[in-house]
Amino acid sequence: MRRRWLEPPHGRQTRPRVAFCERRLSRRFVRESTDKHGFFAAEYLLAAIAPLMTSQEFDQVFDAEVAKHLSPLGFRPRGKNGKTLDLLDGITLVSFLRLGGRLSLPGSAVWTLCFRHTFLRELNELKTVTGVTGMFTEHYPFKFTPSELMERRRELRYHSELNWDYDRFTYESLSSVEVRRDLSSLAGFIADQFVPWARSISPTAAREQLRKFGAQRWDERIWIEDYDRHIQSNGG
Repeated sequence: MRRRWLEPPHGRQTRPRVAFCERRLSRRFVRESTDKHGFFAAEYLLAAIAPLMTSQEFDQVFDAEVAKHLSPLGFRPRGKNGKTLDLLDGITLVSFLRLGGRLSLPGSAVWTLCFRHTFLRELNELKTVTGVTGMFTEHYPFKFTPSELMERRRELRYHSELNWDYDRFTYESLSSVEVRRDLSSLAGFIADQFVPWARSISPTAAREQLRKFGAQRWDERIWIEDYDRHIQSNGG
């Protein structure tokens, strides 16, 4: 979403704290509120109506609209910051991974939605991991951006792209009402569609998807070996 700062008239250098989100105002309002200096007379009105959301405020809304909504299904916060949420149900692991590091930008949050079976080896030391520690996106065969699934731009199946994508949710340009609405929709999709799908995928079905849609990469071969071993020992 494009934003631009509201610049004061007459060459003053003070930059106001309120960012103008272009989608919120009609073109007519923008045209009628702009003088020759490019200053918006509605600056303080905008500040009152749509103050920018801080990261702390976003995390509080995230906890209320996503974490608490998914908790009855068995999702639990991971680690000290608790931003990533995991559902560990038998051999099924569903993870809503909040990403940071080089992907971090002020005013936004980044995430992926992933599914794996717990007997699969991780890809660093090729070991089977108990629990969720160290389970990052690359260790999940099934990884998605929730927005693509919710907008039906991607099928719920295995995809073989080596360079996985992620969603960036820019909350600083949205009102609190909009953030709550979008996060509530996200939690509803995970609870009502993604989790039932993940629970329905048997090891045999997951292996067949890797074979059918895979690119015969080394990581796919490792996972197929793990599925073969599990199915031979435990059935499909």
